[in-house]
Amino acid sequence: MSQPFAGKISVKNGLPEKPVFHIKSHFTIGRDINNTFTISKNSVSRHHARIEWKEKEQSFYIFDEGSENGVVVNGRMILGNQKLENGDTFFISDVEMLFEQIPFSKDLVFEEDTKEVPEEGLGDELTGTHFMDIAEINPDYFEELREQKPRPEWIWEEGPAEDKPKDKEE
Repeated sequence: MSQPFAGKISVKNGLPEKPVFHIKSHFTIGRDINNTFTISKNSVSRHHARIEWKEKEQSFYIFDEGSENGVVVNGRMILGNQKLENGDTFFISDVEMLFEQIPFSKDLVFEEDTKEVPEEGLGDELTGTHFMDIAEINPDYFEELREQKPRPEWIWEEGPAEDKPKDKEE
């Protein structure tokens, strides 16, 4: 049986840009950069939710991936998963999205097929920042981060920052 529908996700509120995504079979949402759609907000879990096409049911389902703040579909918090119907709205944190079923076409560009995943995820190092804002300011920012691999002060073996010996001035 061929897939009659594709999914279309439109961001309505909660982000400065309003992207639209087409889903063939699998779409992940979370703070980690390895997701299909990365939302870099502290209230979004690294792997917050996923949307999947279920061949047997001929429908798309949304799954809460154990997120702390949950997934709200049509104003109700879901437990585990829920079938998505055409026109359903859902929230991941304060980001409102609209789900639509559209006729499946091989001409559609599916985000899950085109997303380039970096060798190393940067989600934890960038918690609380907006990836798109940083990239607009300095497109080379992510490359610089990969090269520097900064270490937070609290990891240093010498102890807290105030206990570190200061270099003597020459």
